[in-house]
Amino acid sequence: MFLNPGLKQRLLPLCAFFGTFTTVMTILIFSTDLKGRRYGRMHFNLTHSDLENAMQDNPQLLDYIRNNYLKSAPKLTQNDIDAEEYKQKEYNVFLQSKVADISGKKSNGVFIETGAYRHGSESQTEWLELKHGWRGLLTQPDPNDYNALREKSRHRPRSHIANVCLSPTANPKQVSFRTTLPSSNFSVPMNLKTVQCFPLYSLMLAYGTRDIEFLSLDAEKAEYEVLRTLPFQKITIKVIQIRLTNEVSESESFEFVRISMFLSHHGYKYDDKLSLPKHKIFVSTVKKTALFSLKI
Repeated sequence: MFLNPGLKQRLLPLCAFFGTFTTVMTILIFSTDLKGRRYGRMHFNLTHSDLENAMQDNPQLLDYIRNNYLKSAPKLTQNDIDAEEYKQKEYNVFLQSKVADISGKKSNGVFIETGAYRHGSESQTEWLELKHGWRGLLTQPDPNDYNALREKSRHRPRSHIANVCLSPTANPKQVSFRTTLPSSNFSVPMNLKTVQCFPLYSLMLAYGTRDIEFLSLDAEKAEYEVLRTLPFQKITIKVIQIRLTNEVSESESFEFVRISMFLSHHGYKYDDKLSLPKHKIFVSTVKKTALFSLKI
Protein backbone atom coordinates (compact mmCIF):
# COMPACT_ATOMS: atom_id res chain seq x y z
CA MET A 1 0.00 0.00 0.00
CA PHE A 2 1.46 3.38 -1.01
CA LEU A 3 0.67 6.60 0.83
CA ASN A 4 -0.46 9.61 -1.01
CA PRO A 5 2.58 11.94 -1.34
CA GLY A 6 0.62 14.80 0.18
CA LEU A 7 -0.46 12.70 3.19
CA LYS A 8 3.09 11.42 3.64
CA GLN A 9 4.33 15.00 3.66
CA ARG A 10 1.87 15.86 6.43
CA LEU A 11 2.66 12.78 8.55
CA LEU A 12 6.44 13.25 8.57
CA PRO A 13 6.46 16.18 11.11
CA LEU A 14 4.03 14.25 13.33
CA CYS A 15 6.27 11.16 13.30
CA ALA A 16 9.31 13.31 14.03
CA PHE A 17 7.50 14.91 16.99
CA PHE A 18 6.54 11.56 18.53
CA GLY A 19 10.05 10.22 17.99
CA THR A 20 11.63 13.24 19.72
CA PHE A 21 9.07 13.13 22.53
CA THR A 22 9.77 9.43 23.19
CA THR A 23 13.52 10.02 23.26
CA VAL A 24 13.27 12.99 25.64
CA MET A 25 10.94 11.13 28.03
CA THR A 26 13.24 8.09 28.09
CA ILE A 27 16.24 10.27 28.98
CA LEU A 28 14.23 12.15 31.63
CA ILE A 29 12.99 8.97 33.31
CA PHE A 30 16.48 7.46 33.26
CA SER A 31 18.12 10.57 34.75
CA THR A 32 15.42 10.85 37.43
CA ASP A 33 16.01 7.24 38.39
CA LEU A 34 19.75 7.86 38.67
CA LYS A 35 19.15 10.95 40.80
CA GLY A 36 16.83 9.03 43.07
CA ARG A 37 19.39 6.27 43.48
CA ARG A 38 22.09 8.84 44.26
CA TYR A 39 19.99 10.45 46.99
CA GLY A 40 19.17 6.99 48.29
CA ARG A 41 22.87 6.28 48.67
CA MET A 42 23.41 9.73 50.19
CA HIS A 43 20.70 9.05 52.74
CA PHE A 44 22.37 5.93 54.09
CA ASN A 45 26.06 6.48 53.34
CA LEU A 46 27.24 10.07 52.93
CA THR A 47 30.70 10.26 51.42
CA HIS A 48 33.33 12.74 52.61
CA SER A 49 32.64 14.82 49.50
CA ASP A 50 28.89 14.78 50.16
CA LEU A 51 29.48 15.98 53.71
CA GLU A 52 31.76 18.87 52.79
CA ASN A 53 29.31 20.11 50.16
CA ALA A 54 26.10 19.64 52.16
CA MET A 55 24.14 22.70 53.20
CA GLN A 56 23.38 23.20 56.90
CA ASP A 57 19.73 22.19 56.59
CA ASN A 58 20.21 19.38 54.06
CA PRO A 59 17.67 16.66 55.09
CA GLN A 60 20.12 13.86 54.25
CA LEU A 61 22.79 15.52 56.40
CA LEU A 62 20.37 15.85 59.34
CA ASP A 63 19.42 12.17 59.06
CA TYR A 64 23.10 11.28 58.90
CA ILE A 65 23.80 13.19 62.12
CA ARG A 66 20.83 11.63 63.92
CA ASN A 67 21.65 8.08 62.85
CA ASN A 68 25.41 8.21 63.41
CA TYR A 69 26.22 10.79 66.08
CA LEU A 70 23.32 11.66 68.40
CA LYS A 71 23.26 9.15 71.25
CA SER A 72 21.01 8.80 74.27
CA ALA A 73 22.83 9.12 77.58
CA PRO A 74 23.96 5.72 78.97
CA LYS A 75 21.61 4.21 81.53
CA LEU A 76 22.42 4.52 85.22
CA THR A 77 22.46 1.05 86.79
CA GLN A 78 21.53 0.03 90.33
CA ASN A 79 25.17 -0.49 91.30
CA ASP A 80 26.37 2.91 90.13
CA ILE A 81 27.23 5.91 92.31
CA ASP A 82 24.78 6.79 95.08
CA ALA A 83 22.29 9.32 93.72
CA GLU A 84 22.02 11.26 96.98
CA GLU A 85 25.76 11.72 97.23
CA TYR A 86 25.85 12.78 93.60
CA LYS A 87 23.23 15.50 94.11
CA GLN A 88 25.36 17.15 96.79
CA LYS A 89 28.13 18.05 94.37
CA GLU A 90 28.56 21.78 93.68
CA TYR A 91 27.27 23.33 90.46
CA ASN A 92 27.23 26.82 89.11
CA VAL A 93 23.73 27.09 90.55
CA PHE A 94 23.55 30.89 90.57
CA LEU A 95 24.13 31.24 86.82
CA GLN A 96 21.83 28.41 85.86
CA SER A 97 19.05 29.65 88.13
CA LYS A 98 19.35 33.08 86.49
CA VAL A 99 19.18 31.47 83.06
CA ALA A 100 15.94 29.78 84.12
CA ASP A 101 14.56 33.13 85.32
CA ILE A 102 15.58 35.05 82.19
CA SER A 103 14.22 32.41 79.82
CA GLY A 104 10.96 32.18 81.73
CA LYS A 105 11.32 28.40 81.69
CA LYS A 106 11.28 27.06 85.21
CA SER A 107 10.75 23.62 83.69
CA ASN A 108 11.07 21.86 80.34
CA GLY A 109 13.61 24.27 78.87
CA VAL A 110 16.01 23.25 76.09
CA PHE A 111 19.78 23.73 76.11
CA ILE A 112 22.83 22.94 74.00
CA GLU A 113 26.19 22.69 75.73
CA THR A 114 29.26 22.32 73.54
CA GLY A 115 32.58 21.18 74.98
CA ALA A 116 30.71 19.66 77.92
CA TYR A 117 32.84 18.44 80.87
CA ARG A 118 35.98 19.64 79.12
CA HIS A 119 39.14 18.57 80.98
CA GLY A 120 37.12 17.62 84.05
CA SER A 121 35.24 20.91 84.33
CA GLU A 122 31.68 21.15 85.64
CA SER A 123 28.74 21.20 83.30
CA GLN A 124 26.93 24.50 82.74
CA THR A 125 23.54 22.80 82.28
CA GLU A 126 23.53 19.86 84.71
CA TRP A 127 21.63 21.68 87.45
CA LEU A 128 18.98 22.85 84.98
CA GLU A 129 18.33 19.25 83.96
CA LEU A 130 18.41 17.68 87.42
CA LYS A 131 16.55 20.47 89.22
CA HIS A 132 14.10 21.75 86.60
CA GLY A 133 13.77 18.89 84.13
CA TRP A 134 15.37 20.65 81.17
CA ARG A 135 16.59 18.57 78.24
CA GLY A 136 19.28 19.13 75.67
CA LEU A 137 22.33 18.14 73.68
CA LEU A 138 25.86 17.78 75.12
CA THR A 139 28.75 17.70 72.64
CA GLN A 140 32.43 16.98 73.19
CA PRO A 141 34.99 16.62 70.37
CA ASP A 142 38.00 15.40 72.38
CA PRO A 143 37.91 11.55 72.49
CA ASN A 144 39.31 11.45 76.05
CA ASP A 145 36.88 14.06 77.36
CA TYR A 146 34.03 12.34 75.51
CA ASN A 147 34.63 9.20 77.58
CA ALA A 148 34.27 11.36 80.70
CA LEU A 149 31.10 12.89 79.22
CA ARG A 150 29.62 9.41 78.73
CA GLU A 151 30.19 8.60 82.39
CA LYS A 152 28.87 11.94 83.66
CA SER A 153 25.79 11.76 81.47
CA ARG A 154 24.71 8.50 83.10
CA HIS A 155 22.94 10.72 85.66
CA ARG A 156 21.28 12.78 82.92
CA PRO A 157 18.54 10.73 81.23
CA ARG A 158 17.04 13.77 79.48
CA SER A 159 20.23 14.56 77.58
CA HIS A 160 21.62 13.38 74.25
CA ILE A 161 25.37 13.28 73.70
CA ALA A 162 27.57 13.51 70.61
CA ASN A 163 31.30 13.09 69.93
CA VAL A 164 31.47 15.96 67.43
CA CYS A 165 33.10 19.36 67.11
CA LEU A 166 31.61 22.58 65.78
CA SER A 167 32.43 23.59 62.23
CA PRO A 168 33.72 27.17 61.80
CA THR A 169 31.99 27.26 58.41
CA ALA A 170 28.50 26.53 57.13
CA ASN A 171 29.66 23.10 55.93
CA PRO A 172 30.88 20.00 57.79
CA LYS A 173 34.63 19.63 58.35
CA GLN A 174 37.01 17.14 59.95
CA VAL A 175 39.78 17.62 62.54
CA SER A 176 42.23 15.29 64.30
CA PHE A 177 42.48 14.85 68.06
CA ARG A 178 45.23 13.16 70.04
CA THR A 179 43.92 10.04 71.80
CA THR A 180 47.02 9.58 73.97
CA LEU A 181 48.26 12.04 76.57
CA PRO A 182 51.37 14.10 75.73
CA SER A 183 54.60 12.39 76.80
CA SER A 184 58.26 13.42 77.03
CA ASN A 185 59.12 9.95 75.77
CA PHE A 186 59.41 10.43 72.00
CA SER A 187 59.28 6.67 71.46
CA VAL A 188 55.62 6.69 72.50
CA PRO A 189 53.54 6.99 69.30
CA MET A 190 51.06 9.84 69.07
CA ASN A 191 47.69 8.33 68.16
CA LEU A 192 45.29 10.61 66.34
CA LYS A 193 41.57 10.22 65.80
CA THR A 194 39.57 12.02 63.13
CA VAL A 195 36.53 13.80 64.57
CA GLN A 196 33.65 15.10 62.47
CA CYS A 197 32.65 18.76 62.80
CA PHE A 198 29.13 19.94 61.98
CA PRO A 199 27.61 23.44 61.83
CA LEU A 200 25.82 24.32 65.05
CA TYR A 201 22.60 24.98 63.14
CA SER A 202 22.75 21.45 61.67
CA LEU A 203 23.11 20.01 65.18
CA MET A 204 20.13 22.05 66.37
CA LEU A 205 17.96 20.78 63.52
CA ALA A 206 19.18 17.20 63.93
CA TYR A 207 18.32 17.37 67.63
CA GLY A 208 14.89 18.62 66.67
CA THR A 209 14.61 22.31 67.47
CA ARG A 210 15.19 25.85 66.23
CA ASP A 211 14.23 27.31 69.60
CA ILE A 212 16.47 26.90 72.66
CA GLU A 213 16.66 28.75 75.97
CA PHE A 214 20.37 28.38 76.70
CA LEU A 215 23.49 27.90 74.56
CA SER A 216 26.74 27.26 76.41
CA LEU A 217 29.40 27.67 73.72
CA ASP A 218 32.96 26.36 74.00
CA ALA A 219 34.54 25.99 70.56
CA GLU A 220 38.29 26.03 71.30
CA LYS A 221 38.68 29.75 70.43
CA ALA A 222 36.50 29.48 67.29
CA GLU A 223 33.36 30.86 68.97
CA TYR A 224 33.11 33.89 66.69
CA GLU A 225 33.34 31.80 63.54
CA VAL A 226 30.75 29.35 64.88
CA LEU A 227 28.31 32.15 65.75
CA ARG A 228 28.66 33.59 62.25
CA THR A 229 27.30 30.34 60.77
CA LEU A 230 23.99 30.67 62.63
CA PRO A 231 20.97 31.98 60.69
CA PHE A 232 19.64 34.14 63.53
CA GLN A 233 16.54 35.08 61.53
CA LYS A 234 15.45 31.41 61.66
CA ILE A 235 16.24 30.55 65.28
CA THR A 236 15.68 31.69 68.84
CA ILE A 237 18.40 31.47 71.51
CA LYS A 238 17.49 33.41 74.66
CA VAL A 239 20.79 33.24 76.57
CA ILE A 240 24.28 32.61 75.15
CA GLN A 241 27.27 31.82 77.34
CA ILE A 242 30.71 32.15 75.73
CA ARG A 243 33.26 30.09 77.61
CA LEU A 244 36.85 31.35 77.37
CA THR A 245 40.10 29.69 78.39
CA ASN A 246 41.79 30.32 81.75
CA GLU A 247 44.37 32.80 80.50
CA VAL A 248 42.98 36.09 79.20
CA SER A 249 45.30 37.33 76.46
CA GLU A 250 45.09 40.25 74.04
CA SER A 251 43.85 37.93 71.32
CA GLU A 252 40.99 36.79 73.56
CA SER A 253 40.20 40.40 74.46
CA PHE A 254 39.95 41.15 70.76
CA GLU A 255 37.83 38.03 70.35
CA PHE A 256 35.47 39.16 73.11
CA VAL A 257 35.04 42.61 71.51
CA ARG A 258 34.41 41.02 68.14
CA ILE A 259 31.84 38.61 69.57
CA SER A 260 30.13 41.42 71.53
CA MET A 261 29.75 43.58 68.42
CA PHE A 262 28.45 40.67 66.37
CA LEU A 263 25.88 39.58 68.95
CA SER A 264 24.83 43.18 69.57
CA HIS A 265 24.02 43.43 65.86
CA HIS A 266 21.67 40.46 66.32
CA GLY A 267 19.88 41.93 69.33
CA TYR A 268 21.93 40.57 72.25
CA LYS A 269 23.01 42.56 75.29
CA TYR A 270 26.11 41.74 77.31
CA ASP A 271 25.26 41.05 80.98
CA ASP A 272 28.30 42.01 83.04
CA LYS A 273 26.60 41.13 86.33
CA LEU A 274 26.17 37.48 85.36
CA SER A 275 29.50 37.24 83.54
CA LEU A 276 32.76 35.94 84.96
CA PRO A 277 36.30 36.28 83.51
CA LYS A 278 35.93 32.91 81.77
CA HIS A 279 32.18 33.03 81.17
CA LYS A 280 30.60 35.85 79.15
CA ILE A 281 26.81 36.04 79.17
CA PHE A 282 24.67 37.60 76.42
CA VAL A 283 20.89 37.92 76.66
CA SER A 284 18.59 38.34 73.68
CA THR A 285 16.43 41.47 73.63
CA VAL A 286 14.59 40.45 70.48
CA LYS A 287 10.92 39.59 70.89
CA LYS A 288 9.99 36.75 68.59
CA THR A 289 6.96 34.58 68.22
CA ALA A 290 7.62 31.02 69.35
CA LEU A 291 9.12 28.93 66.61
CA PHE A 292 7.89 25.39 66.09
CA SER A 293 9.90 22.42 67.30
CA LEU A 294 10.93 19.73 64.87
CA LYS A 295 10.58 16.01 65.37
CA ILE A 296 13.71 13.87 65.61
